[in-house]
Amino acid sequence: MLNAINRFILLLLSLVVVVFAAVALLLMGDLIRPESVSPGGVLLGQWQFFAGLRGQDFTNVVVVCALLMGAGLLFLAMELPPWRSTGAASSAYVLLHDELGQVTVARRSVRDLVRYEASSVPGVMEVRPDVRDGPKGRGVRVSTRIALASDADASSVKAELQQKIRASVQRHFGLSVAGVRIGRLKVSADDEALRRGVGFSEQAVPDAEEV
Repeated sequence: MLNAINRFILLLLSLVVVVFAAVALLLMGDLIRPESVSPGGVLLGQWQFFAGLRGQDFTNVVVVCALLMGAGLLFLAMELPPWRSTGAASSAYVLLHDELGQVTVARRSVRDLVRYEASSVPGVMEVRPDVRDGPKGRGVRVSTRIALASDADASSVKAELQQKIRASVQRHFGLSVAGVRIGRLKVSADDEALRRGVGFSEQAVPDAEEV
């Protein structure tokens, strides 16, 4: 609890430093007036000091403010949680984040696990997985297109894939799985045709719903 409070205080101080340095730079550049950032006359004298700087003092203060602003922004960028838009494909997912740092897993690793688990299901001949962010950046959504052997039962394979992929991702990475979608393939193929790359049969795989 104490670490969380200390981190919040540091983030707040960094934000104050960034805002203060930005206002000082704007005042020294004559882009704003001291009165516009002094409601009720609060800090009016301090802002007038920055607005009136000239010569070497002006240069020194500009350098100091720029350094403070850069340091504050860098600290905020390092400490704030990563932002993700819903449905986007993050390059990595955060598994653990604390005062010591963070532990992440690459999206590629999640995709490889999905491919491995799906390929181990009897009847699945080819797997083309995709992994996206879950709602509000929480967890993942898995979408997988598959090719089936001609004698495979599409409904039972779909159900097994959904259960196996969800359980495996949660067990290995601790990521919540918002949905697993098994995509439809236009045609399926038997083993021999798949090896030759020709001779596809006409058995279609029905659309799957997210669970």
